[in-house]
Formats: sequence, structure tokens, C-alpha cells
Amino acid sequence: SEDMFALTEITIGNIDAEGVNGIITDLLSVDSSSATRGLAELCLRRTSGNVFFVLSFLRMLKESEFLEYNFGAMQWRWDVSRIESETVSTTNVVVLTQSKMNTLKQE
Repeated sequence: SEDMFALTEITIGNIDAEGVNGIITDLLSVDSSSATRGLAELCLRRTSGNVFFVLSFLRMLKESEFLEYNFGAMQWRWDVSRIESETVSTTNVVVLTQSKMNTLKQE
């Protein structure tokens, strides 16, 4: 049965600001990377470039309405200053999970 599966180990390191910005521009369908640079730099500071944390942090921003889609303008909107002042660094999964659990308890 061991012969049936070929396992490959892949090590993924943290990404830099350009990588974070690439994820954001792709997810938000933004044409200009300069439009998302401030958000990308903040995400990098909050997550240390860990891809899992970047995606989780962006999900949290959406769920907390820090990141909103404006249907009139047909584009995503965010306020980097507000996000900076109202969020904490998520440098480990425990903090991120606790934050999410605290939010769920309040609902």
C-alpha cells in the first residue's frame, strides 16, 4: 500500500511585499499594483509574509467590513489608516484563531 502513494514535501517560506501585493491584486481584481501597495505593506507588517496568515488576515478584513466592495464604483474600498489603528499583528495562528473565536462569541 505504500507503493500506491507518492508524497512530496514542499517548503513554503514567507513572501515579500511584492508577493503580498500580487495576492491582493489577484483576489481583488485590481489592475494597478500601486493602488494596493499600502494595503499590501500593512498586510505584510501584520502577517510577516506568511501566506496562510495573509489570506486569513484579508478574510478577517472582509468579514469585519474593513475591506468592502462598493457596487456603485464597482471596486473594493479600504482605509489603511483605520485598519492600521483597529487591527493587531497576526504573527501566529493562535492569535488569529483567538481573535476569530472572540468575534464569534460576540455574535
